[in-house]
Amino acid sequence: MNYPKIKDNPFGNTEVDYPARVAMKAITFSNFSEEEHKAAIEGILATLQLTSSNWKKKNSNAGKYVSYSFAVTIQFAEQLELLYIKLNDLDVVKMLL
Repeated sequence: MNYPKIKDNPFGNTEVDYPARVAMKAITFSNFSEEEHKAAIEGILATLQLTSSNWKKKNSNAGKYVSYSFAVTIQFAEQLELLYIKLNDLDVVKMLL
């Protein structure tokens, strides 16, 4: 299967052995509810057959954004690339770290 490529390797030039546990942070717009945020993110994870753990939520000081930190186990590089692409395409997501 051909997967789209992201511009930058999130691990830099470091070789990664898969499967790899990856900590992610999705910064979302606060004008969506927490249920909408998690449902959108978890929907993408489910389509890629990924399970998440260690969810943490933090509101920005000004209340404009909400960040969600979580961890996933990635099986291969293309899966990570596809995860970044699909999460970035969500209306609720401002950016990913």
